[in-house]
Amino acid sequence: MARVDLKFRDFPIAPEYDGDQHRTNSRQWRRDVSRLADLAEVGITVVRATADDLPDFRKLVSRCRALLPR
Repeated sequence: MARVDLKFRDFPIAPEYDGDQHRTNSRQWRRDVSRLADLAEVGITVVRATADDLPDFRKLVSRCRALLPR
């Protein structure tokens, strides 16, 4: 169905990096919207990341951890 950038083995959470082309290329953007909907249908939550998340990826990890069952 879709290949994700990263997937937690035991949890349905997938961090995905979106480079600027995901915003500026309309064809890429449309594919992304469809792909995210497909992943949601099978219960995978996508946590989107951008270049701003790279210098300190701990914030991205925290966003993912907040979605984990307690």
